Amino acid sequence: MEKRRMWASPHLGKKGHYIRFLLGSIGGILLLGLLLSVGGAMVLMPLGTNKALPSLFLCLGTALLMGVLALNLGRKSAMECTLFFEDLQGELYVFDARAFASGKVLGFFQGARTTQRILSSLAQNPSIPLGARKITRVEAIVPHRTYFLLRLQGHGPVYLLSRRLEGAEELAGLLQRKTSSSWGQNTREKKGLWGILGSGTALLLFCLLAYLCHPAVGALPLFLYAPCVLLAFGAFSLLVYFFVLHHRGL
Repeated sequence: MEKRRMWASPHLGKKGHYIRFLLGSIGGILLLGLLLSVGGAMVLMPLGTNKALPSLFLCLGTALLMGVLALNLGRKSAMECTLFFEDLQGELYVFDARAFASGKVLGFFQGARTTQRILSSLAQNPSIPLGARKITRVEAIVPHRTYFLLRLQGHGPVYLLSRRLEGAEELAGLLQRKTSSSWGQNTREKKGLWGILGSGTALLLFCLLAYLCHPAVGALPLFLYAPCVLLAFGAFSLLVYFFVLHHRGL
């Protein structure tokens, strides 16, 4: 299908950029987590029996940092693979070039290679692909600092429009014409607030219980220490989930 205009990542024409960016970022996050874990263990080793609680906070801090970096990687990956088109009749289309993995490690790498081939093909032949979704109505679009979150009418995926794209503000203006009164509003502003409050309270509670179970304190039985640590990790994971859900605003 012929196009009039296309909005795509400035890296679209660079050979192999996406797969290098994706695998390099994943490797960097894993390496950073390993270095922090090993380095922290070496620093805490001289503490002897007093290192259990600092180890817990080191693990939570490392997990938090890796989670933030992974979320940022996911956003950048989505923006690299999301392309917008306008055809000769003035209709808008959106296309997500990612080939999602089947859940297996080899499937993930195969999906990344397939995505790279799709992006390379679009760079060589910049036409509207068959899998592009026509934008007839926008349910909500929420502006963030570096991107817009876009949800089309009905249930479906959330698309990210990077502010770095050339003409992104103009495209956002075109999308605004297809929205209802939800333009620029966090349509689910309160969603996740109770989850954040509950999981944050649970995290503090289980960290306190783990501290009281520590042999240096001995206020509670030692056999409760490991379950409290696991529950603290679970509460932390829920806290991150509800925070992201609230921040997205869709």
